[in-house]
Amino acid sequence: MKTRMLVRRLLASMAAAAYVGVSTGASAAAPASPVGLSGDIMTVTSPASYESQPGSLVINNTRVPLVLKNVSYAVVPGVLQSNGIYSYPYTLTTPPGRPLAAIEVAVNPSSHTQLIEVGNPTSASLRMVPPGSGGTSGTVASAPSASTPATTTLTQAKNTGSYKVVWHDPLNLEMATVQDTITFIYDGAQVDSYTGADSVWWAGDGWSLLGQSTGSYYNSSHSQATVWTNAGFVNPYFGNLDPACVVHGNTYIYVDDNNVVASANGDVSGYVNTYAAGGCYGYLGYYTILN
Repeated sequence: MKTRMLVRRLLASMAAAAYVGVSTGASAAAPASPVGLSGDIMTVTSPASYESQPGSLVINNTRVPLVLKNVSYAVVPGVLQSNGIYSYPYTLTTPPGRPLAAIEVAVNPSSHTQLIEVGNPTSASLRMVPPGSGGTSGTVASAPSASTPATTTLTQAKNTGSYKVVWHDPLNLEMATVQDTITFIYDGAQVDSYTGADSVWWAGDGWSLLGQSTGSYYNSSHSQATVWTNAGFVNPYFGNLDPACVVHGNTYIYVDDNNVVASANGDVSGYVNTYAAGGCYGYLGYYTILN
């Protein structure tokens, strides 16, 4: 992707928000949705067609370490939430052992749409995604374990998966990351048992944790188990060299919340509702990784 100058979103009426999901299922789209992507989306062949539209604001992803293969682009329409912020729901589907990533490319606050890039990250680029760049370690917690399966004679197997959201600045310095991991036993009919953990990290240059909670649960049929984390971060200094940022006060990042889901067929899914607001939120972008 060619180098682009970051376009500030300080005048946007709403903070960019996104749901990134990974699960089984598909939805109709015309033309056909890219492999692994479904939801209320519109496929585009090139990001330029979206970025050239009036009001489109491009995220500076020049130094994002992820290198994606089998790349596809799609426009996701916003859904107005009760808090006045737009979220952008879609679903990614991938077989076990094949990582998938989604990168926020651009957003249009006027049309309330978002452009995403989806693909399979190379192994080398995945190794270049650190938990943080020399900041402060956050909390690592164990999610509650649930193990109440029905008696089964089906063959059991074990799998582990994780889902991570990474917020970054234009230099690709990680500002905050949240990751949830689940290890589970499944038999094709249900998730027989599972354990989970979360990892929350934030940079040390002015960022602090507003709060964090984590938990887990089964669905009613035990065909899925979910581990989730809710976290918020604040920085009173981020972008303070820009007078336009200072007048907006603190910069906030919200992960509300990050979810990794284990399914009875062994698949691991993930979705997140995340957005930035206040101060210099226009300098921030994010990407997610299912692994």
